[in-house]
Amino acid sequence: MEESRHDREIRRGRKGNEEGRSSERNVPKSQKRASELIDYGAIYTDCARYLGVYDIELILSWTPNEYRAFIKGAQHREIDEYERMAKAAMFNRYATNAKKANEKKMFDAKQARKRLEENDSRWKESREPSLNQKRYKRMKQALEGFVPVFSEGRDF
Repeated sequence: MEESRHDREIRRGRKGNEEGRSSERNVPKSQKRASELIDYGAIYTDCARYLGVYDIELILSWTPNEYRAFIKGAQHREIDEYERMAKAAMFNRYATNAKKANEKKMFDAKQARKRLEENDSRWKESREPSLNQKRYKRMKQALEGFVPVFSEGRDF
């Protein structure tokens, strides 16, 4: 049975051109509008998963840059959550293994609040220092010009 002209055109993609042209509009795929290339299902899924936003009208009101920024911010929030869990695990390990566990050695909330009020960006690093800073600075100044001299032939 012979194939009709109509069937051949459909199989070849109308006009007989199979070189990356859309069978619907005879437009090369590279020249399709950006809106035709957007996967809205993935956008809705990402908004629900990362942002907790289910309002389609709200999602569609965002520009592509806003959408990317919101998703990136949500992913940063997830990273921060993992960081908090890791710190909690380390604090737990310290508290269970230390002979004299001290809350301020892990995190000094009073100092953090003070730094935050002073607009200090290092407020997260607030904890009791493990060594005396004044002694360390004096020792560093005393050893500033010191160069050790090693003599050959000495056995230790």
